[in-house]
Amino acid sequence: MLDTANNVYGQFDDPGTIEELGDFLSTRYGIQSPLADLLSTDLEEIMARGMQKGEYLGIHLAGQTACHHLAFTHENIDWQVWLDTGEKALPRELLITYKQLPGQPQYTAMIERIGELSEVPDSLFAFQPPEGAEKVKVQPVENPDEATSPQGE
Repeated sequence: MLDTANNVYGQFDDPGTIEELGDFLSTRYGIQSPLADLLSTDLEEIMARGMQKGEYLGIHLAGQTACHHLAFTHENIDWQVWLDTGEKALPRELLITYKQLPGQPQYTAMIERIGELSEVPDSLFAFQPPEGAEKVKVQPVENPDEATSPQGE
């Protein structure tokens, strides 16, 4: 974890799989990543959990790519996804609206290029701190539920 504004970083041992990392960061440190669910091996079940309504909105563009546009409603979030109309229905855009937070902030992700996970070299995950960065101890939060964003569950 890197704080570029203060030039400090912290590290902890790898908890295992990418799914275990998401759970670990959420429960121990109160850190939620809006896109963590996309890396799940059981994506369909996770996205359907707590769903109140789902709609197919038609073919719309995400950038320059024609996509199937879907919208879903949960208790605490609404989210939309644009899936490529090509051979593989790969995600191209994601929009999450946090309905329970003041002002209903939104998170948008545009995915320009998608490759197979086998194409990602291990060296990409080798952290090199910036010059002069100070290593600090990462402290767990006492009540991670209060630090995380509302979920659709």
